[in-house]
Amino acid sequence: MRFELNIDYPPEKMEMSRRRLEAWKRYRYVDRVPVQYCVVPRYFAPLHKLRYIDFFKDAETQFYWQLQFAKYRYENIPEDACTGRSGTTFG
Repeated sequence: MRFELNIDYPPEKMEMSRRRLEAWKRYRYVDRVPVQYCVVPRYFAPLHKLRYIDFFKDAETQFYWQLQFAKYRYENIPEDACTGRSGTTFG
């Protein structure tokens, strides 16, 4: 594996987020509606002291930073984006 990413996020929170999203699909809620924010690379770049243009240097660099941004998002932004032990990056 080219990149390894260890995210410090409690499994209990993942499960609760998963349950919220599953309930939402059925027009129900568990304890509250799920919350997810639209945060994009332009938001994360300054947090990592990265010039936004450098994010697009090449595909490998972009993928690396997408993983770093996902890690930051899961660990620091209180939302329901992390629902399991695998993740997705978009690019």
